[in-house]
Amino acid sequence: MKKLSLIAILLLTVTYNFFARANATVNEDRVRIRTAPSLKYSKVVTVVTRGQPLIVHSKTSEKETIDGFTCEWYEVEYDDRSYGWIYGAYIDIEKNDDNYFHEYTKAEAITQALYEELYHHFFNGEAYNAKIEWINGNYKLIDQHSFTMKCSDGTTGTATTYTYDVDGNEVVMGFGGLLSTTIKKNIPNSFSVKIGMTKDQLREMLGPEIKEYYWVYLYGDEGCIKFNFSGSTLESIYIDRNPFTGD
Repeated sequence: MKKLSLIAILLLTVTYNFFARANATVNEDRVRIRTAPSLKYSKVVTVVTRGQPLIVHSKTSEKETIDGFTCEWYEVEYDDRSYGWIYGAYIDIEKNDDNYFHEYTKAEAITQALYEELYHHFFNGEAYNAKIEWINGNYKLIDQHSFTMKCSDGTTGTATTYTYDVDGNEVVMGFGGLLSTTIKKNIPNSFSVKIGMTKDQLREMLGPEIKEYYWVYLYGDEGCIKFNFSGSTLESIYIDRNPFTGD
């Protein structure tokens, strides 16, 4: 599994670095950087000031009219490995042609920001110490599954996953850590996403092109978020930490 994971990470790194970056400068006195390209469905992560340098990585494919301007939102690096979204009217980009930036739809960008909040809640232990030993000692085991895995070097081995009921949510542990979870109860988030909301309410946030699955990139790993509906009602949210699982 080590070889497979290394190959996957290298491929993701190559893919991520393929897209060009550009330097930019803030052109207003106080400008908010947000978790997502939205005034309503995001939270402020920092405030930058006129003249502060930024590195631009991505932009939205759609434009939005704010304060009399019609611009895209841009994903920027404002500190060493700190990222957020800033409205395009408030930065000057060194290169005039920004068509080479990687583009996200607003739905993809907002969903990725939602994924990161849920990711931190479960996988980084903001709600609890998300270690398999601690989960094992404090929550009820509801399922156990063993299967054979084949590695890139041709060797095989047996792996086991364990599913626990963690505060009403199904958390899957294995390979020494937490792998995925199915969220069945409400978790506080800055996007006001709640179990039981309608598909139309979720569309208001994400747009009419809402999909069941979104694939996201987080810290070099690929993960996914899936909205599970019962009829038109959001029944649960599934998040997967990393499909390229391995030690």
